[in-house]
Amino acid sequence: MSEFESKIPSAEVYNGITPGTVIASKAVITDANNKVNTLDITAPKIGGVAVTSTSAQINSLVNFPGTMATSAIDFNTTGEAGMKVTINGVDYQEADVAVVTNGVWTNGASAANSATSLVAAINGDTRATVPFTAFLSADGDSVILTWDAVGTAGNKTITTTSAANCTVENSIGGTVSATKQMVIVDRVVTAQDILAVEVNIPLPFAPTKFIIQHSDTNGESNPTTWRATIQTAPNRIRITGQGATALIAGDVVQVLAFE
Repeated sequence: MSEFESKIPSAEVYNGITPGTVIASKAVITDANNKVNTLDITAPKIGGVAVTSTSAQINSLVNFPGTMATSAIDFNTTGEAGMKVTINGVDYQEADVAVVTNGVWTNGASAANSATSLVAAINGDTRATVPFTAFLSADGDSVILTWDAVGTAGNKTITTTSAANCTVENSIGGTVSATKQMVIVDRVVTAQDILAVEVNIPLPFAPTKFIIQHSDTNGESNPTTWRATIQTAPNRIRITGQGATALIAGDVVQVLAFE
């Protein structure tokens, strides 16, 4: 007899099991897609660490994927002969003949010519892995850079040796991915809010970003000059009376706030 032998479980272990679920003291059966759809765990652990959040808390979290950095390089006239644009320490230099694989571009006879050649030099650069993509703006005079990956690593320094012909800015807007809380609030403006000349919307966490809009009692958008700001102690969005177009009692303020 072989050293190993296979045993087929009794059919009883499968009794009462719905494919895709787990039943105590029973076999685990996946569904037709090899998935377990229903899993009821009393004390789950991840990597040996107990998960203490409630299901409601977990359901309140959203996955923020992060954002890519971006920047603009603008030619207000034909690029200067021999000028450089330096992105995170890497030089892209103008010359009489373009060699895109080495990041060399040519200025041509117009701002659009310069921008077009610089785009080709950035995208065609093979000296090292280029972590961003370049493309022309709609007017053809600017080079727009977008980083290929999310994260703060894309927030880089960009300089030029010809500020008179070409303006640049450091890339901005790169943020890391994270799991964060989110809340949506519909707040009806009251007569007391109007007397206080402010509307306060308390939140269960310290917000970093929010989107806000106002509507009237008919549900139609109602632009206002009142100003919304993030406040702490306690955490809230505060809307204060500013300008001529005011909120009125009965208006609804909708807030989407992110941790």
